[in-house]
Amino acid sequence: MLLRCQELREPIVAFQRKYKQQQRVDKEFSSGDDEGQHYSPVLDALSDDDWLEVDELINFLKVPYDLCKALEGNNSVSGFGSL
Repeated sequence: MLLRCQELREPIVAFQRKYKQQQRVDKEFSSGDDEGQHYSPVLDALSDDDWLEVDELINFLKVPYDLCKALEGNNSVSGFGSL
């Protein structure tokens, strides 16, 4: 899932940017009566530091992932077979 997140980084960032812009426009035209009552995905947006952590986690998990693939027992994929 992290690899897919990394692959889709640009569309995710573009979506978050567009959503933030839309929130600003909606906020300008709203009455302000329902402020703070609804969930805002803008608060869950990934920052640049979060993306760096995703990259670090992917690099950290690459070795165990590769080992697991090598030992999973499919000789045609790993070339090793099962233990």
